[in-house]
Amino acid sequence: MNIKYVNSMHQEVKLNAEPYKMLVSDILDHEWEPEEFGERILGFKKSICKKTVNVDVIKNSKESSRALSNKLVDFFERDVRRASPGKLYIGEYYLPCYIYSAAKTRWETDVVMSCELGIVTDYPFWCRERLFSFRADVGVQEGFLDYPYDYSYDYASPSNMRFLHNDHYYESDFKCIVYGPCENPRFMINEHIYEVRTLLYDNEYLAFDSRDKSLVKTDYQGNESVIFNSRNKEYDLFRKIPPGRNNVTWNLGFDFDIILFQERSEPKW
Repeated sequence: MNIKYVNSMHQEVKLNAEPYKMLVSDILDHEWEPEEFGERILGFKKSICKKTVNVDVIKNSKESSRALSNKLVDFFERDVRRASPGKLYIGEYYLPCYIYSAAKTRWETDVVMSCELGIVTDYPFWCRERLFSFRADVGVQEGFLDYPYDYSYDYASPSNMRFLHNDHYYESDFKCIVYGPCENPRFMINEHIYEVRTLLYDNEYLAFDSRDKSLVKTDYQGNESVIFNSRNKEYDLFRKIPPGRNNVTWNLGFDFDIILFQERSEPKW
């Protein structure tokens, strides 16, 4: 598995390739906390979670194990000092977290140093991102029912319909990016409307995110403005996207992307 940590400044370090070699840890374990009322379980929740990662730091031809360990500390502490989490990746899944502690053994020889790294997260879910792009100039997707007999009709799709297949077992949070130029961009997923009442010029875009309920517009100079009150309040702009095959329709007057956040208690491995 490809295991790496990407800090909040988008710098990354691989933790299972020399000079860093990851060993046994508990990061693939998980636990839900039952919410109890008397003798009944009402549901489940997750709270702040702590894990450990064991990494051997191995001397190479250029640097000692101590120098390489110092680099790790500088790398992880950028996030702690900024109070901005990084991401621990296992394959295509990531866990937003901080690496906030380190306990070292075998450091005397300066050849191989063993480090037990402490991980803490306030959102203990592993996330895989799936990108779906919707472009006005792309033809209708295949997959409609077209009977080979002499029926007077086929089960054909409207020309402005596309599909979004959420191959997850549960509804997913998402981020949507709409690109200008357009006015009052609006699209539907199944029967639900997503609409923002604003004007976008060339090289401008807006983004809304169901995780933090944000709606931000970026102009052609890169300036950002919060336009939360510009959403169509008759509909939930942040409604999560159901699992399975979803119909997506719009007037083909703009392009947009949807990034699904598919979350699990463990990464698939």
